[in-house]
Amino acid sequence: MLAVKIRDWLQSITQEGALPSRCKGIYIGLFEGKSEYTIHFLGSVDFDDDDDDWACEEDGDYFPKQRYLQSGISTKSGWEPFLQDVTAALKNIRAE
Repeated sequence: MLAVKIRDWLQSITQEGALPSRCKGIYIGLFEGKSEYTIHFLGSVDFDDDDDDWACEEDGDYFPKQRYLQSGISTKSGWEPFLQDVTAALKNIRAE
């Protein structure tokens, strides 16, 4: 199940250590690989709720060792259902 995979991934990131205090936002990005979707984690030194490009990589950003998660979800399934599943999983994790 994708939600369990995401939870375990985020826990592995937190086991690397605390998010550096310089980080003002967390970016979780999705992208399409050759055959499956990948999820990406970034701790950003910049955050602006009014700017959609706030998570552009900058010097000082935090990149954990486990920053990529291969989802195991085929790109043939379509990006919209994948986005919905990831969003639902993150909302549930946040509510825990």
